[in-house]
Amino acid sequence: MTDPTPGAPAAPAVEPAALAWASSEVLDLTRKAPASPGRRMLRRFLKNRMAIVGLLGLTTIVLLAVFATQVERFPYEQMDLRASKSAPSSEHWFGTDRIGRDIWSRTIHGGRVSLAVAGAATLLSTVIGLTLGSLAGY
Repeated sequence: MTDPTPGAPAAPAVEPAALAWASSEVLDLTRKAPASPGRRMLRRFLKNRMAIVGLLGLTTIVLLAVFATQVERFPYEQMDLRASKSAPSSEHWFGTDRIGRDIWSRTIHGGRVSLAVAGAATLLSTVIGLTLGSLAGY
């Protein structure tokens, strides 16, 4: 093969095997990308049945606490002395205390306080940890 322009450098010879390897690396659309760490974590979590049961239980508790006023059957501070110390029934799901307050309503309203305390403790520990970590890293 002769060079069309005299004095021009010759083009490097490329073997067909090298072109096939390069094109398969670039254009191979059938190969899946490796799963991200988040996707692997989600897949592993979904395989664990006890984790799913725990998540459903926690979600139920949080939703009951957030929507306590819509779910309660009686106001949590209302007293019914005729129903004092009653056992669980269709009217009072968890029964009543000694002055006739509905324990179900008091329980779900108490969940609100527990969630607020947990949120405040988490926020406080995060602020303290970030502050101390930033000072230690500086």
